[in-house]
Amino acid sequence: MNYVLRVHAMSILALFSGTLAAQGPTLLGEWIAPSEDVNIVRDTSGNGRDLETRGAKVLHRQEDLVDHPHIFFDGEGAHAAVDASSGLNPKHITISLWFRTGDLPIESQVPLLVKSLPQHTEPWYQYGLFLMDTPEHPRAVAFYASAGGHLVFAEANNVEWGSNWNHLAATYDGATARIYVNGSEAAHATVDPAPLDAYDTPILLGAYANLPKSAGNCFHGAIAEARLYDGALDAKAVPAEYERTRGIFPDRRESIVEESEYARSLNAALREGKDIWGEALIAEGGATYDRIKNYLRPLYYSTGFTNETLGVHNLLFGLDGGEPPYIIPVADGSRITADRYENTNDLSVFAGTEGSEPYGQNVEKLTQQVLEGGYYPILQTAYEDADGNTYTQESFASPLDGVEGLAAFVRVTVRRADSGGKVTMRFVRGSDESSLAASQSLTREGREDRWTVDGASATCTLIWHPSHAVNVDSEAVARLYDKKKPEWKAYWDSLLAQAAVFDVPETLVMDVQRNLLIQNLIMRWRYSLGAVVYHNSFYQPESSDAVATLGLYGYAGAHRDGLEYLVGQTKGAQYYANWERAEKLTHAAHYYHLTRDDAFIERNTPAYEGFCDEFRRQIEADPNGLLQKERQCGDIPQVSYFVWHQMLGWRGMRDLAVIWKEIGRADLYERYFPVAQGFKDAIARAMMSSQKDMPDGTLFIPRMMLEEAPIEAPVTETRLGSYWNLCMPYAFASGFWDPHGGDMDRIVGFMRNHGSFLLGLVRFNYYPTPIGSYRAKGLPGYYTTGFDNVYLPDYLQLIADRDEADQLVLSFYGKLAHGQTRGTFVSGEGETVGERPGEFYRSCYGTPCSANNNAFLLPLRLMLLRESFDRENGLPDSLYLAHATPREWLEDGRSIRVKNAPTCFGHVSYRIDSHLARNTIEASIALPNRNPAKGVLVKIRAPRGYAMDGVLINGKAHSAFDVTSEIIDLSGLEGGLEITVTYRSS
Repeated sequence: MNYVLRVHAMSILALFSGTLAAQGPTLLGEWIAPSEDVNIVRDTSGNGRDLETRGAKVLHRQEDLVDHPHIFFDGEGAHAAVDASSGLNPKHITISLWFRTGDLPIESQVPLLVKSLPQHTEPWYQYGLFLMDTPEHPRAVAFYASAGGHLVFAEANNVEWGSNWNHLAATYDGATARIYVNGSEAAHATVDPAPLDAYDTPILLGAYANLPKSAGNCFHGAIAEARLYDGALDAKAVPAEYERTRGIFPDRRESIVEESEYARSLNAALREGKDIWGEALIAEGGATYDRIKNYLRPLYYSTGFTNETLGVHNLLFGLDGGEPPYIIPVADGSRITADRYENTNDLSVFAGTEGSEPYGQNVEKLTQQVLEGGYYPILQTAYEDADGNTYTQESFASPLDGVEGLAAFVRVTVRRADSGGKVTMRFVRGSDESSLAASQSLTREGREDRWTVDGASATCTLIWHPSHAVNVDSEAVARLYDKKKPEWKAYWDSLLAQAAVFDVPETLVMDVQRNLLIQNLIMRWRYSLGAVVYHNSFYQPESSDAVATLGLYGYAGAHRDGLEYLVGQTKGAQYYANWERAEKLTHAAHYYHLTRDDAFIERNTPAYEGFCDEFRRQIEADPNGLLQKERQCGDIPQVSYFVWHQMLGWRGMRDLAVIWKEIGRADLYERYFPVAQGFKDAIARAMMSSQKDMPDGTLFIPRMMLEEAPIEAPVTETRLGSYWNLCMPYAFASGFWDPHGGDMDRIVGFMRNHGSFLLGLVRFNYYPTPIGSYRAKGLPGYYTTGFDNVYLPDYLQLIADRDEADQLVLSFYGKLAHGQTRGTFVSGEGETVGERPGEFYRSCYGTPCSANNNAFLLPLRLMLLRESFDRENGLPDSLYLAHATPREWLEDGRSIRVKNAPTCFGHVSYRIDSHLARNTIEASIALPNRNPAKGVLVKIRAPRGYAMDGVLINGKAHSAFDVTSEIIDLSGLEGGLEITVTYRSS
């Protein structure tokens, strides 16, 4: 401490020395936490402006529990104050302090040091230094001041504060405000020249003068030293102050754990702008499941009893349509609960000699977690306890005759270890509302049932109902289980039989397809069911996509009912109502093209007309001819002209106008089509003034139009960049740009050069967290940099439209291997990618998630068939068959089959059979005839080493094929086509 005091003495001498004073600003006040517990912290500048603690505590070294003396602020109102005086009103200023944050999250702006105006009116503060960590201000340090009656503001983002001590400084020289973090300039802002305004107000540390001194407004953490100068220290003086004081502050940063070989490779890939792993897979011949599955560790954990706690992922047992009740099994077999994961009305399972070991507790001893038949909602697990006893468990849900709701059916088989004694299993009910029946004799005490096994092996069957008595005697329990299980399977088989057939020669793909259809038939428009987060929630873009995907798989009723429900749903005008309206319009148009359901459009025309009329009103009132500025999305409250709001609004209004014309409402076409055309022109003008050419030749499209926006590169380095990566593909797939045009080439190039993807999956960094590190108290699914494949489908649609087959296959297998749990096929929202100490598996945020399931179901359909749309009127144009099938699917003896698949031209069926042992591939295609496509193109992606030699259609030579692209042009042909393609070695 003596060293620091000597430096301060030199600063005080500057007050009396003209020579020294000319060298820079002088101290107005200096407050250093003493090594004793006091209420008054003396002003060591010599100016007598002492600091009074008001609830804040001075903490000092004591048995190494405090590493440096400091003033502690509890975040609940504790603060410290310096009385008002004219000497605290300089024309220019420097604020300098050492601080560290506490454990509480900083969810809004909190002050470190602030001198407020007499009232809380703009510009609010004479001067002050603040922290905030919100989506639009991630880990930000902000400097506010009032000069000439106007606000002076500068902000530095992504400052790595935390348990470590950090030095901050803010300077204002009358024209420029600067922020320094640990001696380095982190931000600056230039304003019209003016001196600081003067007010008769005190200085407060840790709280505001004019706002309630309560949680949310107050700083939680520590300040060890604070200084004020009567001028702006220059770019040499601030680093010098940092360097001369830093030595007395211990480094509390977390120890850097030596990277494993796995982490070293992963982190290197994450630091690259390009998807180097994905590009390598493509160069090696294309992605397959076996080639991609070992790049990342499996996804296993999810949210537990709260959104902040980690738990084993859960599954969802329910009925078609998604109405309650639900049965929620935890995937390790440890418990089954009613309706939601956190519900204490549950059945917990314990194993071991004493029955004290939670079933599945040791994840390394869980040897199996699969679904029966690969896809049925019947969970099968196998476990070995600490004593070497082994167990298998199976569970499903089914209605119970004469009882309302769903019951859980559980069957457990125990095999004792050779040297073991008796095995005791405990089944514990969390509520008196529930009931349990068993096939074995159980010993009951309260809500706990014990089953003792003293033979080599034994099986117990259970029926648990969360709210009604199970009046089944022990002898009938096993028989009822054996009856209900095939009924449960038949129930889902009958529903899957209603789907279009997308049959490919890969068992895992088929199993996942069937199970995700089951999941989404339960969830429908609901974002999720069963997890502690998002249970029964809707989000207009994601929910509309979920039901639309069901429509693409042949469930027209689920598609229609879901969209009809969503027409009346909104998050409210304070959110992103225009984006919601746009999604309702674009999905209505897509539904009509798939089904030609005039009645649906007519029935909902009053609502759709209202949306279009609101768009027209806003466009006419807006000075730029755009929709009014609105909130970006649910997590980002920033208000602006966001690109996808505008482009989807244009697409929806144009498409509905054209459909109205087709069903006889020419009046609505004439009213809104010209407005949509003018709107598109306005978007184009705004876009031209907003987009930015990059040095690497790519094109960056900012989130916001007509205002300054940063270039988000690397994309996931900031939170706003991460949200750019999620939201912008909505615009890129809107049809505003030609998918094959030069601008789109450059836009996609920007994403692929600047960190948008890994293994073809959408990267996301919520906090954000630096690569190679983790957020100790971060949310499951987000505590490291990771993925958010809820927003993968629009990118997949774009690359399908661009006919980038290898990229689509890469994303498909990336999602199959790394975007869902293995064996149980559930995904949540965000997913971690990086390592966190003590955890082998990755985590996600809430399971299951209907929108994330789309990231598998949609590309499977796009690989097998897709449509294109006229860029002027939005009407379906051409049909593309098998344009992105993995080449391995057409190895000799394999077949691809599509049957009764809905398209915008009617239902399509085709079959492709490989006979490459005799150098042929045969295809049988039944073309749709409801409203024939202008163009029909089939691509036969044979394994590498084969080149097309000739094509026969219905026995006649066909010349319209291209050897390089592997495309056969079927345009103008009708009905059933029998195609034979001959090959030669290439």
